[in-house]
Amino acid sequence: MRKAINTGIITGLILTIILILGTMCRILLPADTTGANLTFTIIFVFAIAFTLWIAMSRYSRSTTASWSNLSLVAIITSITTSVLFSSVSFIYTRYFSTGYLSDLMEQSKQNWLDRSYSAQSISSQGEWTWYKTPWNFAFNNLQVMLVVLFVISLFIAFIYYSKNRHKVPEHENHNNHELIF
Repeated sequence: MRKAINTGIITGLILTIILILGTMCRILLPADTTGANLTFTIIFVFAIAFTLWIAMSRYSRSTTASWSNLSLVAIITSITTSVLFSSVSFIYTRYFSTGYLSDLMEQSKQNWLDRSYSAQSISSQGEWTWYKTPWNFAFNNLQVMLVVLFVISLFIAFIYYSKNRHKVPEHENHNNHELIF
């Protein structure tokens, strides 16, 4: 169990770094097209899935792959990544780029109007002011990241377990300890 927790924390750190680098690339190279957003989302999901698959594969080298251990790795990874990424988003919006949230809100309002949604719903400003503070933005990121990462990581854990449940760990496969020259 300790190994599953350690693997989950390390994988969470790796995923956080990947998500931060991807978000920085996204901020530096903005594109408001549907194709760019879809491509970016697909790359993020595959990066998360690939990293989790590698972590579960490394975990299963010396330990029998059980559903409880793999799901524990997935859950710890999700929580670690969500908390760290939300903390970084709070620090970024609070201290490094104070204009980021106002720019994000202006783009969102413009997209809202471009899609011919009701102008009355954005005139009240009630829903929009909630996102203007860095704390609320980070809390929203935490909620979204927890849900998305739980779903993706548990799905990857289920697929990995289904595929490798009868696999024998490497250390149990060595019956002959003789030196071979």
